[in-house]
Amino acid sequence: MPASALDLAKDGRSSYSIYIPANASPTVKNAANEFAKYFFKISGANLPVTTKFSGNNQIVVGDNVITGKYFPQFNAASLKGDGTYLKSSKSLLFINGGNERGVLNAVYSFFETYLNCRYYAHDLIVIPKQANVSIGVVNLSEVPVISYRSCNYGEALQADYIAWNKISNLPNEHRQKRYKWGLWAHTFTILVPPKKYFKAHPEYYGLINNKRNKNQLCLSRDGVVDVIVDTLRVMMAKNPDAKYWSVSAMDGNPDNCNCELCTSYRAQNHNQSDLLINFINKIAAKFPNKVISTLAYQKTRTPPISVIPAKNVNIHFCASNDDKLKPITSNPELMGDLNGWLKFTNNIIFRDYMIYYKCDCPFPNFPVLKPNLQAIAAKNIDMVYLEADAKMGLELEELRSYLLAKLMWNPSADAEAITDEFLKAYYHNGAPFVKQYLNTLATYAKTGNRPLQNSARILTYSRVDDQAAYLNPLKTGIYSDILRKGVAAASGDTAAQARINRVLNTINNVTIKPPSRPSRKALLDD
Repeated sequence: MPASALDLAKDGRSSYSIYIPANASPTVKNAANEFAKYFFKISGANLPVTTKFSGNNQIVVGDNVITGKYFPQFNAASLKGDGTYLKSSKSLLFINGGNERGVLNAVYSFFETYLNCRYYAHDLIVIPKQANVSIGVVNLSEVPVISYRSCNYGEALQADYIAWNKISNLPNEHRQKRYKWGLWAHTFTILVPPKKYFKAHPEYYGLINNKRNKNQLCLSRDGVVDVIVDTLRVMMAKNPDAKYWSVSAMDGNPDNCNCELCTSYRAQNHNQSDLLINFINKIAAKFPNKVISTLAYQKTRTPPISVIPAKNVNIHFCASNDDKLKPITSNPELMGDLNGWLKFTNNIIFRDYMIYYKCDCPFPNFPVLKPNLQAIAAKNIDMVYLEADAKMGLELEELRSYLLAKLMWNPSADAEAITDEFLKAYYHNGAPFVKQYLNTLATYAKTGNRPLQNSARILTYSRVDDQAAYLNPLKTGIYSDILRKGVAAASGDTAAQARINRVLNTINNVTIKPPSRPSRKALLDD
């Protein structure tokens, strides 16, 4: 049907209503309420929500049947879960999606695309006011390249931020939980708690250096499978909506079990990953309607030789301690492991690391964010988790969260344009200096000729006697000088100055005193 301009509001008033189906789910009702809330903030016009379809002057939210009558080509399944569908026809605006979350996503896509709203950060939400709202033809369909998009910066764990930026997170009040996950990772001792089982069944735990280790399990014991299955049944009954359940080794790099059974299995042309997947497959067989996830991490990142993961087994592949300055495609060991797993399954969540754990200090991985997500998407991996830290105030986390959200939704998006837009909006007159700081930091990190690793010691990058260290005192002084110019440029703008000072503080966290060296100007002129 032909589309035309929509006069949604004039002089702060509107003749429109929001229609939802009588049996609308809570998520669709929330989508309608969100539309009404932000439309009022923009125009001052109230849009009532109704379950009666009039056929004119309505915003149709989440009704597949009516959408299909007006647009026969509408196919929710083609929107890959939470993709969005926005169309106009005469005096009707249709807001829909691949699923309920997609309907909510479509609401925010409408405000971003057609009314220039932005949710940059918890302290910068742009809702332009206009008493007259007239929209031209609406025609937008978005299919997310990556279906599960998660990062755990504190910024990205705020409820409204999650919704606006289409992130697969739960708000920080649920920080011990994950969207769609019952158990996330490092769960062996949760599922087989040593306090309950170690004394009576020490054989359930890994034999390491001739001693049973409470932080590792023996993967050859049927009794261990039985305990985990029983524990999972209890947990699943309490959380029936969770789809993914992790059965995975503890962190801290515990050695493999070297009991006779495990050693014999590995000797039969198998490796530790074969043993792990054989073990996980037994558990997954008991829960055909759930997905059992396990870690390809440390000693099990190497793919199995011959044991194929069951269809309902998810591989949580971890790019831990690989060089974060280089695209993953330039890392033959990582790509070899990943490609090895992909020969057996594409049910993979890719975990990368966005943070330096030892100190909240500059972590110059911006240049690889887009190429890495593009490489992951090219492998048809549609689950991504980017690990940071849930506490607020980390180094450039506002920019990082926003940029990553946009790139996870569409890895081909213009990262440079997104970055520049954010910097201008967030740092105002100080933006050029924050951009100069980012470029200078990236240049020095790259020319330092050493890998950037998420768990290396700070001295690796900040040694006083190492001119190549990108955080040595001479270079941190240069970064500080650039950012102080940014603070000066934002004179009178207390919000922008405070934001630039937060970036400056992450440099101050590198607390090694500068030695006597050539001037900073001399280094810049080099």
